[in-house]
Amino acid sequence: MKKGLFKYFKVVWKEGILAIFFILFETVLETLVPFMASRVVDVGIANNDLPYIYKWGALMVCSAFLAFFIGIIGVRYVARTGQGFGAELRRAQFAKLQSLDQEARDKFAVSSLITRLTNDTYTIQNAIIIGMRGIFRAPFMITMVLMLSFNMNSKVAIVFALTLPVIAFAMLVIVFRVRPLYERMQRNFDELNRTLQENFQAIRVVKAYVTEEQEEAKFKAINKMYRKVASNAFMTVSLNSPIMQLGLYSTIIGLLLVGGNLINTGEAKIGEIQGLLTFVLQLLNAMLMLAQILIMFGRTSASKSRISEVLNTDTSLEYLINDLSVKAKPSLIVKDVSFKYPGTSDDNYALKNINFTLKAGETLGIIGQTGSGKSTLVHLLARLYDVTDGEIILDDHNVKDYSADNLLDAINIVFQNNMLFSGTIRDNLLWGNKDASDEEINRALEASLSDEIVNKLANGLNSEVGQAGSLLSGGQKQRIALARALLKRPKILVLDDSLSAIDTINEGKIRTKLRKLYPQLTLIIVAQRVSAIKDADHILVLHEGEIHGAGTHNSLVENDEIYHDIYTTQLKGAKA
Repeated sequence: MKKGLFKYFKVVWKEGILAIFFILFETVLETLVPFMASRVVDVGIANNDLPYIYKWGALMVCSAFLAFFIGIIGVRYVARTGQGFGAELRRAQFAKLQSLDQEARDKFAVSSLITRLTNDTYTIQNAIIIGMRGIFRAPFMITMVLMLSFNMNSKVAIVFALTLPVIAFAMLVIVFRVRPLYERMQRNFDELNRTLQENFQAIRVVKAYVTEEQEEAKFKAINKMYRKVASNAFMTVSLNSPIMQLGLYSTIIGLLLVGGNLINTGEAKIGEIQGLLTFVLQLLNAMLMLAQILIMFGRTSASKSRISEVLNTDTSLEYLINDLSVKAKPSLIVKDVSFKYPGTSDDNYALKNINFTLKAGETLGIIGQTGSGKSTLVHLLARLYDVTDGEIILDDHNVKDYSADNLLDAINIVFQNNMLFSGTIRDNLLWGNKDASDEEINRALEASLSDEIVNKLANGLNSEVGQAGSLLSGGQKQRIALARALLKRPKILVLDDSLSAIDTINEGKIRTKLRKLYPQLTLIIVAQRVSAIKDADHILVLHEGEIHGAGTHNSLVENDEIYHDIYTTQLKGAKA
């Protein structure tokens, strides 16, 4: 991991320092045991010195037990460090995603974001928990083993100097080979996650079209691709163990050959060879641990890059920090507004030269064919995107002059597929305004006809809505979403085709209730049905991103071809 993620250790730096201390302390104790054992054999046993044997034997036992308990303490602090870092990293990603504007969020697929917050974060967290112990223990142990080995017998210890570079080279080859495979694994896992998400969300569509077999075949192909890449990665990783075993046995054979000859000539002692053989096991275990960590860091590096991509994404919208607020009855002026989505060609405008003025308390209806730019226009009003050209003036100030909170407190959008959160109806309503009084709640429920829903439920406002409102129908969810928006006390309320799942009779009742209970509220209604906007003070007809016609219902029926065609078609359909 590079410097970019180190700042998230700030919440666990104390635990991290203690973990490192106990890891190194344990390593020292474990490494000294073979050295002390060689002293017992070569000095105590060789000279039949029982006090010496008891003394060093006691030190060996104490060191072993102390290393055991120190190791337990160290593992606890390592776990706290890794878990704390993972929690902070998830929090930072979530906070970053909450702060990004729509344009920046559009760069990531939802399935990919979920993978990054869960699987990728877990990979890094797991690497810390496993890697902290190895990354500090292994190099420190290798250094101590080599120093003590050459101190014991430099001629025998030279075997280490011959075998270690070969093992290290083989280890690095595996590490560099497996890293790109792990990166491919993560990309394929994204694709697997995306397919699962789409199928779970669209299970009713799959059932309705009887396409289970096609979806199973699609999933099987993606799953097979992931399995293939994962198998290649893990097969490459599996080479690590036999290579280490080969290095271990080769080093032992080398030590026995060299050590045996030196014992015969009197240049080495049996205790030294015994200690060195124990050092071989420690040394090779440290090398194996280091190799596994480097391989794991290859996978971690891919996850780190994906998480850093989220954390380093900058929002394209900059909000001012000020106290400029919107008046109780603001006017809205859209002046020469044009807009094109990022990444599109220079002449591919979603909106071109849009102009209109809306006074406080008035109702504006927006209608047009699919893709005409209706939703894009209302997104610009709430500054989910910034205009490419022109300006939007709210209460005599450009929308860019307001802070995010003040602007979005003034303008609230109710989307067609508005999300309800798990919990009760009351929870979802208070999500719009946690300080809403019972009187405000009842008025919002009445205006949206949600009181009819609440009165039919056994637990009333305390009834559960399910995940994403799954226990409610489409029309019920839209009504609750409208009530939630009203509780936010907006000055301008935008209904972006948000009553589409409600029948025309109840839709008309809702519009009447809104005007009666919220007379000062400025309404912008985006709709496909003429009946939803025919009573509006102003109506805009959009076509291919431009205003094709503007006026009242009667004037547009007479003078605008597109509006007349929509009205006539829907009128005939209603009569039929």
